[in-house]
Amino acid sequence: IAVLAQHTGDPAYALPEIVLDVRPYGGDEDGDGMTNSYELTYNFDPFGNDAGLDADGDGLTNLQESQRGTHPRVADSDADGLSDGQEVALGGCFNPLQ
Repeated sequence: IAVLAQHTGDPAYALPEIVLDVRPYGGDEDGDGMTNSYELTYNFDPFGNDAGLDADGDGLTNLQESQRGTHPRVADSDADGLSDGQEVALGGCFNPLQ
């Protein structure tokens, strides 16, 4: 998208052309399996593969957190005293969202 400013006066105040590179909010620019919107919401880099990182240190990768719906920056999404990773490892009746 190119944005052009109308100039009607002194050339000293003329603005240069501005080009905005607009990417789809629901796309996955870096191809890491997490949408651009998810990465922007949780302050990840939508242009760098950060899916394998564990931002909250709970034992689940950022990608696993996005797939499970848990909070990637809070180790215990449901605040029950067990980290999301512990609940996933235990399985059964343990649910990191309840």
